[in-house]
Amino acid sequence: MNFKLKITISMIAVLVFITVIILFIIVPTVNDIKNISNSIYQERIELEKKYLRGQLLKKTVSDFEAIKPQQDILDEIFIKDGEELKFVSILEDLADNNGVRQNLDLQIKNTEEKKGIKHIPLKITVSGNFHQVMGYLNDLQMLKYYFNISDLRITSDREMITATFSGLVFGRQLIEETN
Repeated sequence: MNFKLKITISMIAVLVFITVIILFIIVPTVNDIKNISNSIYQERIELEKKYLRGQLLKKTVSDFEAIKPQQDILDEIFIKDGEELKFVSILEDLADNNGVRQNLDLQIKNTEEKKGIKHIPLKITVSGNFHQVMGYLNDLQMLKYYFNISDLRITSDREMITATFSGLVFGRQLIEETN
């Protein structure tokens, strides 16, 4: 064989060898590197999301711990299930302490529940002199229970004042903590 033919065949063999290396080794390796790079990028994004959720969870837990001491105060504004009679007794004691006549209409059966909170209609009528009724209203305001008055009517004859007010008190079933 002549020398030019040997060089041409050698060159073709080298080109075929380089093409085979490029097609079967380098291109798949580059594709694998791209896939791994994309996977790493997606994993980094997922880890950043998890980190942010972890930070949000830490903030939520710290916020909960900060307001936890106030939970008892918030629990006291509600009439607990089964303690409606205790609430009525407290109102009767207020009336006795202020020397007023009182008529209560606590409509437990007409409750409406929203988001776990019972809205209990209450109508109170008290009669007495001005100081007695005002003392009663002041003491009622000082109760730990939350009473949202929607209607207030005050009438008087010469010596007797009658105050009628209605609204909502709130109740709920307290959930025991499980540790």
